[in-house]
Amino acid sequence: ADPIDEMRSQFEDALDGMGAGILRYAEPPWSAGQEGYGTALEDQGVLMDWVLDDGADHCDDCPELEAGSPYNADSLDTWPGQGDTQCLDHCRCTIQAEADSWAAFIGE
Repeated sequence: ADPIDEMRSQFEDALDGMGAGILRYAEPPWSAGQEGYGTALEDQGVLMDWVLDDGADHCDDCPELEAGSPYNADSLDTWPGQGDTQCLDHCRCTIQAEADSWAAFIGE
């Protein structure tokens, strides 16, 4: 193999790797929004459910987190997309208000 072609290929692979890493941080962090929403619910005494995204291929952690619902902010060890689950920051699960505590909060 031509050493120049091999070097070019290695350089292109390195650029592709850097681009993928940079793109992970290009959009607003999913987890920050989820944590902010969960904290706002907690401030109002509303519990939260971990909800799976129907279109995602889930890691083993997220279904377990869903099964443990509902949570308060102290009992939830992580937030969707924070990077603490096996799917890391690729998680697209959401935090949603738990139905009974939400109904109690809004007076239904």
